[in-house]
Order: sequence, then C-alpha cells, then structure tokens
Amino acid sequence: MAWQDLTRRIPMSRAEAGAHEAFLLIQREEFYIVESGWVDLFTVVVDDEHSALTRAPFISRLPVGSAFFGSLIMPGEDGTFFAYHAVPSRGTVLLRGMREHLASRDTFDLDAVSLIDDWVVTASEFVAGYERRPREVLLLEADPEVPYEAHSMVSAHHQEVLWVSADRPGLLVGRPGFPVDKETLFPLAEHLWLTLPEETRVSAVHTPGAIVSGRLWTALDRYNVQILRCASRYWVQAREQNLIRLSRNRRR
Repeated sequence: MAWQDLTRRIPMSRAEAGAHEAFLLIQREEFYIVESGWVDLFTVVVDDEHSALTRAPFISRLPVGSAFFGSLIMPGEDGTFFAYHAVPSRGTVLLRGMREHLASRDTFDLDAVSLIDDWVVTASEFVAGYERRPREVLLLEADPEVPYEAHSMVSAHHQEVLWVSADRPGLLVGRPGFPVDKETLFPLAEHLWLTLPEETRVSAVHTPGAIVSGRLWTALDRYNVQILRCASRYWVQAREQNLIRLSRNRRR
C-alpha cells in the first residue's frame, strides 16, 4: 500500500492503543496514521486543563491507512472549548509523526498528498451531514484571480480538493458565524462551499501547489478550527432543541 511505503520513508513512532483508550488531538504539529484497527473521531467539550468533559458531534470512523491531524483548541459558545477526540478500537496500532516530515516545500510525494486530501474530505463530509450544498454553486478550477460577482457561491469538483484564497472575506457554507478572512488559504472539498458577499477574485491551487507555497499547514490549522467551530454550533443547536423538547414534555 502507498501509505505503508510512505511511513518507511519518514520518521514515525508506533504505539498500540487499548480498547477505547481515547486521547485529545491538541498537538497541531503531529499527525497519525491508522496501521491496524480503526479510530472513531469525535469532537469534545474540554475544560481549561484540557480534560474532556462532554462528547460532542461524531466526525467519522477512520479505517486502516487513514491519516488524522492535531489541531488548536477552539473557544466555543457559552465559554466552552472544543477539541478533536480520537477513540481507538481494541488493539489499534497507530503511527505518529511530525507533519513537517509528511510534506514541506522541500520534499513531498503524491502519497502524502493523498493522505492530506482524504483528511480534508473526511472532515467536509461531517459538515455535509448538517449543511446541504446549494445547486447554484460555481465549480472552481485551479486558476489564479478568477473574478466572481457578489453573492456567488464557489466549491470544488467531485473528488477534488482545492486550496483557495480570495481578495475579499468569504463565509464558509454561507454562515456569518463561519468567516474566512481575505488573502488566507483555505481548503474546499465538494461538500463545502464559500459564499462571497462582495465582488471577489478567487485563486485556487491543488494540494501540491499549496505545499510548494509553504502555506499548507497554516491553512490546514485554519480548516481544522473551522470544522471545530461548525461542530460547536451544531452541538449548541442540538442542546437547545433538546431543552425545548424537554420543556414541551413537562407542559403536557
């Protein structure tokens, strides 16, 4: 398998995880590959000491050969904090490495590109469970400074990941609570879109171009935090809906 060849070329450590021996993904310079077993990835509410308090939305089950990445902790609503939470199956074996060894502007290969793209797609599929991409979206090409009219919505083609930057701010999945700053690089897979409130010029590159630019890891940090921000919003909405249902039940 291609990912196995990759792990023999870069420094990685191996660790066997016990049944449901969960851990937080809060070291953003690290990444993991599932060598055997699987990992269930959640978001969780954490306290100031980085202890998991409440398990929040489920992201995905990551099978053998999947890569997943550490992230910054994200302040949520109501004074909460959110992080990614990895829950391995019994006997799971994980490979851990530093992401600078996986890809840098000086060295990378297509096996690394595939792992990064798969992670972006996996996280985007989680958002797709809550947001439906509009039919009116315009599909991007890997071109520089393409002009779009105000209120356009742009996304990536099927099975494609593009890293985009724009000269005006945008809104991830059209929500004001999920802003994407101008001139910053941000990945889009087919399940996500960017709404452009103003006339905007958008540049897009594939993952190798993002790596060569030296901006990929900063952009992935930005992306991982945005996914946590989405999870935070969905968790708060679900909690509010549960409280409303409980209140209605009490009145019956």
